[in-house]
Amino acid sequence: MVVEKVVTPINPEEENLAPPVVEQPEGTEVTPQVTPIAEEEKLYAGKYKTPEELEAGYENSNREATRMAQEIKRLTGMVQSALTPGEKKEVEDKVTDLTKHFDGETARVLSNYFNNLVEQRFAKNSQETQAQSDFKTQVSENWEETKKLYPDVANPKSKLYLRANEILFERKLATQDASGTVQLLTPFAYRIAVEAASLELSRQTSPSASKGRVGAIAGRGSKPATQGKLTYEQYMALPSDDARDAYDKSQTQ
Repeated sequence: MVVEKVVTPINPEEENLAPPVVEQPEGTEVTPQVTPIAEEEKLYAGKYKTPEELEAGYENSNREATRMAQEIKRLTGMVQSALTPGEKKEVEDKVTDLTKHFDGETARVLSNYFNNLVEQRFAKNSQETQAQSDFKTQVSENWEETKKLYPDVANPKSKLYLRANEILFERKLATQDASGTVQLLTPFAYRIAVEAASLELSRQTSPSASKGRVGAIAGRGSKPATQGKLTYEQYMALPSDDARDAYDKSQTQ
């Protein structure tokens, strides 16, 4: 007897059906299948795999920070020591490209900073040089006028000259450094010292004559000027020592 094998055709709609459930004998514990989750690798400071790598990273970072600070200090000193236009050009050439000392972005920022620092320094130097020149001119003009009014002061051996020189330092109208260089604190320092010495010497010889001389000196000029370069009379007519100090300061800045 021949048994025919019956083949059930596959229904395409049944292909996606859930897999058959395998019945477990009663009392058997079923263990659920769990897909393990990959554990993330622990990083120190977000980039180092081990504490040793972290420590080495910090040491390298500190060394680099120290190197950069020293380089910036060197460049700053180079800028501050530049005094002539030639030295200015040399410094500008050196700070224009700093890529051999720093990364690209840091080099760009520092180049701009040091170039601006150079320009500011030389602009300030130019202003100071002009102020010093104006101060010396005013000192010279006042000295020439003082010699015309008090001819004896042109003689270094005269009593007037010697006493005026003492008053110059007694009243702190000037200072003198270790090399002997005298720095006047006001362009009218010589004139003030000479007039004070003249008054003092006049009193020693003739009190009445000194009064007349003082009146003549004080009578010159009347209206004080408040801006620009002052004459001696205008300077002495300023309302207070503070006003005169402010003028002196304005002539040296």
